[in-house]
Amino acid sequence: MRCRDCFDEYTAQNKNTKEMVTLLKVKSASDADRIHARFPLLEQCNPEFLVKYEGEIQEDNTLWLAMKCNPNESLKTFIGMEHYLTEAELREIASCCLLGLDTLQDKGILHGDVRPENLFFSESGVVKLGCFGLTTQAECSSRLGVHCDAFHFLSRETFKGKYIAKSEVWSFGITLIELAEGRSPYTFWKPDSVKTRVCSNTPMYLLEKKWSKDCLSFALKCLMKSLNERWSVKQLMDHPFVKESVERIRREGRSEVLIHLLKLFKYQQFCKEFVMKPLHTVFVDHNDDGLKWGIVEVSSSVVMELCFGKVIEVDVPSKRLLRVNGEEMKGIEHAQVLNLSDDGERWEGDVLSNQPYGWGVVYDNENRMAYEGFRIGEVNACYGTRYYSDIGVIEYKGEWFEGKRWGRGILYDRTGKIVFDGEWINDEQLSTTATLTQECVSFHNHIEELVVSDCCGYEGSWNVLDLSFVRNLRELKVGDKCFVSVDEVRLIGLNRLESVVVGERSFVTCKIGCFHLRDCEKVRELRIGCYSFSRFAVCEITNVPSLEVIEMGTLEEENDLSFDSAAFNSGKKLELKNLPKLKSILFGFCAFHYCSRVVFENLPELTSIKLGDDAFHFADDDDTILVMRNLPKLTTFTTTPEENNSFRDVHHAILQNMPSTTDVYLSNDAFYNRLSFVADNIGKLMNEPSIPRWIPNAVVHDTGELIALSSSITDLIVDSCCCNEVKAIDFAEWRNVRVIEIGDDCFKCAKKVKMIGLHALERVAIGKYCFLKKWGTKDLNSQFFFKDCEKVKELRIGGNSFSDFCVCEIENVSSLEVIEMGDSEDGGYNFMDCPILVLRKLPKLKSLWFGHGAFQSCYRAVFEDLPELTSMYFDLGSFCFKDDELSELVMRNLPKFTTLTSDAQYSSTFQNPRSITLENIPNITLPILSYDRAFSHKNKVMITGDIGGLWKYFH
Repeated sequence: MRCRDCFDEYTAQNKNTKEMVTLLKVKSASDADRIHARFPLLEQCNPEFLVKYEGEIQEDNTLWLAMKCNPNESLKTFIGMEHYLTEAELREIASCCLLGLDTLQDKGILHGDVRPENLFFSESGVVKLGCFGLTTQAECSSRLGVHCDAFHFLSRETFKGKYIAKSEVWSFGITLIELAEGRSPYTFWKPDSVKTRVCSNTPMYLLEKKWSKDCLSFALKCLMKSLNERWSVKQLMDHPFVKESVERIRREGRSEVLIHLLKLFKYQQFCKEFVMKPLHTVFVDHNDDGLKWGIVEVSSSVVMELCFGKVIEVDVPSKRLLRVNGEEMKGIEHAQVLNLSDDGERWEGDVLSNQPYGWGVVYDNENRMAYEGFRIGEVNACYGTRYYSDIGVIEYKGEWFEGKRWGRGILYDRTGKIVFDGEWINDEQLSTTATLTQECVSFHNHIEELVVSDCCGYEGSWNVLDLSFVRNLRELKVGDKCFVSVDEVRLIGLNRLESVVVGERSFVTCKIGCFHLRDCEKVRELRIGCYSFSRFAVCEITNVPSLEVIEMGTLEEENDLSFDSAAFNSGKKLELKNLPKLKSILFGFCAFHYCSRVVFENLPELTSIKLGDDAFHFADDDDTILVMRNLPKLTTFTTTPEENNSFRDVHHAILQNMPSTTDVYLSNDAFYNRLSFVADNIGKLMNEPSIPRWIPNAVVHDTGELIALSSSITDLIVDSCCCNEVKAIDFAEWRNVRVIEIGDDCFKCAKKVKMIGLHALERVAIGKYCFLKKWGTKDLNSQFFFKDCEKVKELRIGGNSFSDFCVCEIENVSSLEVIEMGDSEDGGYNFMDCPILVLRKLPKLKSLWFGHGAFQSCYRAVFEDLPELTSMYFDLGSFCFKDDELSELVMRNLPKFTTLTSDAQYSSTFQNPRSITLENIPNITLPILSYDRAFSHKNKVMITGDIGGLWKYFH
């Protein structure tokens, strides 16, 4: 397995044959011994569908292996060049892979690392498996970390330490998806999420609709999670998708489809050398295979005609044909005379195989010069001059491509005056404006304005839109419903580009996509319509210093899903940094939904950020982060006024240097679930309810300060958003403490909280969202103890704190006067699933206040022997009780209790307790509980003595 931990890989050239080979240096001595022992068996494998091992070299206790393959000819390199395989091509590759795996398994050898990097084209017209039999995943299991190259290709059983022949079928299935869709299905997944997904029962399959039922079925058989249901290699060889091709390739030893594909691969590699170089070129690009063809001025003297099937290279001043298809020409005869027709047309010049092949002159049937220049067969090539043969005057002088005027050239009239001096393409003067339609999808690299008509590319023939070679592009306009299968857009290095506008519902591929706008120094606006890029996970906008406006979707449109990707949300990020002219940003509904990282930084001219509903609702992961820093002119920072989840689940936020914010509106749920929060000089944004309250006199700002805190401290004050690494805390370490005050969002990971035996303690105030790892969960091991603190007068706990705690014990706090849990703005939900609350023998307790949902699912609640208690308030849903036959409410000996209040219309307080004990509550006057719900499930009621106004609920 070519894991970084196992091998170093090098490319070398055989001095004798000039062939490229791959050298693998085995790192581990123990691996080297194992491989050396099995190497003779590997060398004997039939190389028809396997890359041949050339030998092994042992030098200075190091083992080197030589393979007869070039890493640059792997299928991984091929798909990285934007080629998306057809089903026929995928079938032929799959057939070769199966034949190779079958060869190995017949010899009892496991490949150990099936993935595109280890599949290679061969000149024989098949695809071969390389790097086989070296180190299996099972042998390397102790090193299968997230950095292992093969991590995305491991099966469920391999993650559990088991590796068998069918494990390679899984790897083969993931390889098919990557070959078919251009990238691994886990490209945007975090390693832990990959492992979770593979080990779950969630199926894997090809996404695109273009594949046949047989193809989809074949891939599914490879990717069954159950070993019993996953097919073996031999079973797959009989599958209808590949059965005919397996038999044909085995019989003939080659595939015409793969021969053509290799030819295409080499041409693409050749093109890549010239397309992005600063050479004068006139290229045409067509969506099929991403192929480009045209004229290249390789140097001041060398011109190349580049097209699939024939590449011609000439030296114009010396009038020499240099190379055709990369080979230097031999056997050309010079100064030859060749008849071209029975009418007397002739060629005088270079000849090969009885046809024009190089520089020469064409004479017409009246012996007049018609053309002088390069020609291959009957077609003018690269460079030449055409004449008005009847008068001997130059008509056109310049570059040619396949017999057409193409590239630089000058057109003359019959008097010798210049009519046009400039660029040509397809025998016409080059236009700098192009409109793509469903019928016309070609464009050249000298375009300045590119307009894409509605529904262009709607049939799904495009996969990558790369305009990086269109160096003169100034304006890009894409209509509605365009490029529905494009999963990557590249606008890179376009130094003249000024405007990018995309309509609605374009780029709505079913795959996860990437958008790149990079190194475009003149772009002023980027506007994207509703629904467009709805499944793109990556949006890169960097080094665009002139950008002034970014709009994605609208605030008015409903269901605007710009860059939303609910299915695959991991790895999504947006970074807008160092954009000196950016003035306004608008993101519509659900833009960047479930993102993990968002950065707005160093934007000196930015004045406005407007967000639609649920824009930038972050993924609920511990490492999600929002950075907003150095935005000195930002005045408007708003979300829509309706309830929304913008900036919800940001676990780490950094807001700095935004002093001018005045028009601010954020939802109360913004920054919910935060673990750390830095806010400095942020103007009126600091007044938003969703911003943590900072405590000026705090003595603890992080876990380190808490640990270092003196045991003699009297006022223990913890600032907001800190100490979230602490797993448990016992305040008994600070015996002299009088006040414990904790800000918001602290101690998120603490599961045991003890305030016991603090004899000097007088007041406890805990902010909101403290002691809460994740809302909505239930942890039976989470415990809060508040005992033997005889001087405490008040216990106040903010909304949502202790939400998932299941133990709350309050005992022997004889001076306690007030208990508050939750508040009217942020709700409560304190101790939602705590089964028992007992408040007994608290002689000075005067008031109880419970926010929304507090103790919502308790089994037993006891309010007993509270002689000074006068009031209780229960917000919506608090003390509803578990709907269980054992649920019990006890209220006894509350002589001064007068006021019992809840939201009577909607409250479910006291709805479910089956057993109810009420005794000696004589002064309660007007209890406000829901007549319909309160005590509605009672089946055992014990009333002793006077219970005041509570009687009306028990008539």
